Amino acid sequence: MKIIIKVSLISFLFISCIPNKSSEVHSDRRLTLFEKTTKKDIEHKYILTNLNTSDFFIIEEVLNNAINNGEFYFLKKASLNDLKKYYRQYVVYLNQNNEKCVYINAMCNVDIIPNWKQELLDISDGGSCYWNLKINLSKRIYQNLIVNGQG
Repeated sequence: MKIIIKVSLISFLFISCIPNKSSEVHSDRRLTLFEKTTKKDIEHKYILTNLNTSDFFIIEEVLNNAINNGEFYFLKKASLNDLKKYYRQYVVYLNQNNEKCVYINAMCNVDIIPNWKQELLDISDGGSCYWNLKINLSKRIYQNLIVNGQG
């Protein structure tokens, strides 16, 4: 019996030390990740990387801070659940200081954009249906929230 417990404990510790790939960690159908290959990233000089489980918690924490700071004033009801209703493209990269960052490109509807999971979109107009934001995961801060203008 002691051997089974030891083997189980060692197995658990071994598995928990394996780095998570974000595609395995997060299965939200409204989210797509651009980690290693993309034709168009936000800044070509940056190195694309990936997310791990704790990064998703940091993203939620930083988004909650932005909500609490009134940054999402354009939403009728600003909450993390409301932000999760948007379709989101994440570009994960290391900046010039080797800090892990994520660029979030969000849109409320993708019915007319069939390739939104394959190509990073750059949409003009559309108002609060389209917004983007940069989060520095290493520093746990957000910056550059941009909401599209009305067409």
